[in-house]
Amino acid sequence: MHILNLADAVFRDKPGGSRQYAREMARCFREAGHRVSFLVPRIRPELPHEESVEGCRVVRYDKPDLLRQQVNLRLAFGRLNADTPVDAVLVHFAYTA
Repeated sequence: MHILNLADAVFRDKPGGSRQYAREMARCFREAGHRVSFLVPRIRPELPHEESVEGCRVVRYDKPDLLRQQVNLRLAFGRLNADTPVDAVLVHFAYTA
């Protein structure tokens, strides 16, 4: 199964409680034999658009403004989903309320 984590950042980019939780969940899924990916905004310009972090594929999208953010998010998801279709999506955001 391919599990996609949609989040505001990965733990290595921006440590925090919700990101630590997502990191631990990803570790458990990987240990169970699942493929795990993260789709997150690129919060700093020096971060790569794509890399492997702790065995997970991390795809980052730019968000210069709201309209382009939506376009870039859809393009990044298309790249990620093209290789192995996503079976489940988990959403992790620090500020949901």
